[in-house]
Amino acid sequence: MEWDRGFKIERFELRHVPGALAVERLIFDPPWSEASFRESLQPRFRNWAVLRDEQLIGYLITQWLLGEVYIFNVGVAPDWQRQGIAAKLIGDLIAEAEAAGMREMLLEVRVSNEPALHLYRKYGFTQLLRRRKYYPNGEDAFVMHRRLGGTPEPSPDQKEE
Repeated sequence: MEWDRGFKIERFELRHVPGALAVERLIFDPPWSEASFRESLQPRFRNWAVLRDEQLIGYLITQWLLGEVYIFNVGVAPDWQRQGIAAKLIGDLIAEAEAAGMREMLLEVRVSNEPALHLYRKYGFTQLLRRRKYYPNGEDAFVMHRRLGGTPEPSPDQKEE
């Protein structure tokens, strides 16, 4: 699908893995491995690649299972961040998941990742719980949740796992 400003969004395929690895290594520590990206090509996953001039600049990796959409990974190359790419991916994902009759979405995000937290809250995600020392560097993660299909979200519990 062509998107204004010259971006193209398409299904993530094996040919996108090298570009995703390059972006991943720039933005995450530790980055996902090639094996993780390859595993995400299985049928239970639905993934998107964002291209500009045929170069991968972003991606979204999700798993769809039993009425739930789990967001595993969202990445945008540093030179392209803060331009609405992640917002477009998340907005389109929500619309597609609702149209498919999915019930809810879940994700984990670093407690220090303020831009991502702001984005997810903007799209109706709420904090479900906090996972202590979730990441290899010992940083905590918030588990965030969003109901789909117009079901109102209850007040978030501040539980810990």
